[in-house]
Amino acid sequence: MNNEAKKGPVRIRQRISRAGGGERIVAKSSDTPRKKRLPNSGSMKKGETRNPHGRPKGAKGTKAMIKKLLSEKTSVREGGRSRKVTLYHALLLKEVQMAFDGDWRARKTVIELGRWALPEENPLAGKPAAAVSSAADDAILSWFEDELRAGLGAENAEQE
Repeated sequence: MNNEAKKGPVRIRQRISRAGGGERIVAKSSDTPRKKRLPNSGSMKKGETRNPHGRPKGAKGTKAMIKKLLSEKTSVREGGRSRKVTLYHALLLKEVQMAFDGDWRARKTVIELGRWALPEENPLAGKPAAAVSSAADDAILSWFEDELRAGLGAENAEQE
């Protein structure tokens, strides 16, 4: 048997000019070259659905489900009274309560939420507070400095 008959024509690439727009595949044998893809061959046919096993219409995504769940109302008891708040609000109240009860992770979470929600009003943001001092404050500070110096002087005298 002839091996070329099994494999079909051998194709080689030939360069056309740069102005011609690229390469063209040419068959070595006398067969005509393969035609390009038709312009509308990839478009949808009439009555065809593109993704038949995709998400059905009306189905909700994860983000929508979480938003719906956290916006539901629940009752919270505060100070002997019951009131209705969203589930997200109730979780934040519980986190703050746990922080005040001594849970360090809850404290860290509440502080991070405060830094995120209140950046300009946050005392922990690293901005120095406006220094307003009166004559009484200055007198107290000078007395405290004198006490520290006197204490340090007495310790130095004992060491010598």
